[in-house]
Amino acid sequence: MVWNHVGTGCFKYDFYYLVAAKSREDCLQICQDDVRCALVAYRKNKHKCALCTEGYKHKASCGYRVELIAKDLNECAIGAHNCEENAVCVNTPGSFKCRCKTGYYKESGQHCIKVPVVEWISYKDRCLEVTSTFAVIEIPNVEQCKLKCQITVHCAMVEYQPNNNKCKMAKHRKFKPVPSCNSRTDLFVKAVIECDNEGKECPKHAYCHAKEGNRLCRCRFGYTGNGKICHDVDECSKYSNLCGQHAKCHNTIGNYKCVCLPGYHGDGQFCRKDKLKKEDIELFEKNHKQNTFHTIINLFNNSGSHCFAASSQVFTLLAILIASFIVNQFQ
Repeated sequence: MVWNHVGTGCFKYDFYYLVAAKSREDCLQICQDDVRCALVAYRKNKHKCALCTEGYKHKASCGYRVELIAKDLNECAIGAHNCEENAVCVNTPGSFKCRCKTGYYKESGQHCIKVPVVEWISYKDRCLEVTSTFAVIEIPNVEQCKLKCQITVHCAMVEYQPNNNKCKMAKHRKFKPVPSCNSRTDLFVKAVIECDNEGKECPKHAYCHAKEGNRLCRCRFGYTGNGKICHDVDECSKYSNLCGQHAKCHNTIGNYKCVCLPGYHGDGQFCRKDKLKKEDIELFEKNHKQNTFHTIINLFNNSGSHCFAASSQVFTLLAILIASFIVNQFQ
């Protein structure tokens, strides 16, 4: 249980029970044991504790001051939250929030997406003229400015002005040095961007790699080719031991996945054998006995001229049934 100290002062609140409490801790314990209690008002000088439902207001003046304390369940600690795999739960008074893990960012306020890995070409402390700026925002440092461009797909480069914390994002890799300027800036160009600066784009499943003045189309991870044509890599055929024991590799477009074999469960890297449930075992034994009984009936019906052979099989099956019955009686 987490307790949030609202404050000490004058409050308006609705209480449903007033009880004597020797200490603040006794007051909190009484509230904790009562599921209706969401708020306690403790009056120290009178040793009284008011148990309240949710809701309170501050008052300008009052006859006596109380300490107001709110009950708060830690949803993160007890697992009562809906944060996704790439987010961590952060407890807040009366609620919780989901925060993306390091290396992830929230896309359109929904899911946490992995931050794309890019290389930067740096032009620091220079006088430059930049065109095709599509956004100017105020950001406290250059790293956050670069991150903003990094997670914006159509951002090709950023210009950061340290004197006023302005971050300018541009769509194209178009800039030129100028002999003088009012303020010198830091320019960072994405090394992995679309090749729109030269009026062409890399094909699907490829990206433009710009380094030391050279701009080349390269196939993305999971694909192979010369950059102009990229084919899916069948990792399952090309590499061995991608998956764990008792798992099978399935090729997907640009990737692969490991799936546990029937009778096993897990993530594909570690597969554990399924345990037979009690009801499954009982159903198996029931079906086995029924199948044996039907076999005997069929032998009687289809014996024809082979009475002696059929009879010997019947006696054998009857012996098995009798033995099985005796064993089950002594278990």
